[in-house]
Order: sequence, then structure tokens, then C-alpha cells
Amino acid sequence: MVEIRDAELTRQTILEITADEMWKNGYKATSLSDIISKANVSKGALYHHFKNKQALGYAVFEEVFVAQFYEMFRPVLAQDDVITSLSELFTMMPTMGCEEDMVGGCPVNTISQEMSSQDEGFRELANNMYQTKVRMFCEAFERMQSAGKIKADVECRAAALLVVSCFQGMMSLIKVSRDRQQMIDLLDGMKNYLESLRA
Repeated sequence: MVEIRDAELTRQTILEITADEMWKNGYKATSLSDIISKANVSKGALYHHFKNKQALGYAVFEEVFVAQFYEMFRPVLAQDDVITSLSELFTMMPTMGCEEDMVGGCPVNTISQEMSSQDEGFRELANNMYQTKVRMFCEAFERMQSAGKIKADVECRAAALLVVSCFQGMMSLIKVSRDRQQMIDLLDGMKNYLESLRA
């Protein structure tokens, strides 16, 4: 039983170290030898859990980066008044991260932009995540619309697509500009759009 727990801990440590390397350096520049050194594991231990760098990259994308998105947005989108809960999140976001977060940007953006044209597996993972995000937002908007809280003529899927694409684009702009005020301005624009959906 102890061995199983240790194996799970080793795997999680490898994932966390790799996620940090991929976030800071991108997938291609991430070095397996650096991961082995920083995670303090043997090469055999790494290959026991992940058959190659690609398998490790896929696991990090799904189990770390995608999971972080769900952890942030699922509780928010589950609220009765999604517009208010999203606006509250967007108000808090400029104070949530440090300068390193602004430099690193959104890890999903970083990896999907780097790898979607290079690797079909990464492209599929990124596309699945974005489509899931759109579906989550759409379902939340439809729930509010059914309750009479969003205008009847709003096309909820179109609104969800717009919000998701604007959010991801905004994260790219913030990474490039490293300007916290621009982040605030962009998020204010998102909040204004969400308020325009109200019935």
C-alpha cells in the first residue's frame, strides 16, 4: 500500500514540475533531464509513469492545465446568477496573480498556440477543452435564460463562444503587454458585455 502511495506521489511530482517548466518555457524547450533533476527522480521512474515526453506533455495538459480551468470556472458557472458570479471573478482576477503569472500567461493558450500546428494530439486536447468551455458557458447562460434572467433573443451558444474566445484572446494580450491596467480594462469590457445580456 505504501508503494502505491509513493508511486502516485512520484507521478504527481513529475506532473507538477513538468507543468511549471511547460508554463515558463513552452513544451519544446522543456527538458526531460531538467524534470528528472528538479523532481529528484530517476529516469526509470519517469518512464515508468510516462512512456515518452509526448505522453507526459499530454498528461500535464489534461490533468494540470485543463483541471486548473475547471477548478476556477465550474463553481462560478454553477451559480444561479452566472453574470454576477463571473463579474465578481473578473473583478478579483487582477489581484489574484503575481508578475510571474502575467509573464507566463495562460498555460492552455501558451501550449495550444505552440503545439496545435505541430502535434495532432495537442490540437485535439486543446480543441476538446475549448469546446467544453463553450458548452459550460452555454449551459449556464441557457439556465439563466430559462429563468427569465437573460434576454429571450440572446443566442446562448454564440454568447458563450464570444466570451470564451474573448477571454482567451485577452489572456494572450495580457501576456504580451504585461500591463495590469490593460487587464482591468479588458475585464471591465467583458463585464459590460455580460451585463448587456440581462433581461
